[in-house]
Amino acid sequence: MLLGRTVLEESRSQAPRCPSILVVTTASDTAANNGMTAELVANWRGLRREGIETFEFAATDEVPHDFIDPNQPNQKTALVYPKLIELLEQ
Repeated sequence: MLLGRTVLEESRSQAPRCPSILVVTTASDTAANNGMTAELVANWRGLRREGIETFEFAATDEVPHDFIDPNQPNQKTALVYPKLIELLEQ
């Protein structure tokens, strides 16, 4: 949590140093704070518009928090993996 808070604080005055970043969230996530993630992205875009992309799985997709781990209960790898590959290949 301390890392997340520090990254959020830094995002108010400094854009990411990497040339591009992809933030993937799921609307049905009850473990992460999607509002804070949206704030983080907005801060970055306020400092540097290009190279910051987002994607959110819809709540109706019911994609769980740890959506890349095939061992998690209720995992939707048949939905998630192809989408992640598509996003990374763009």
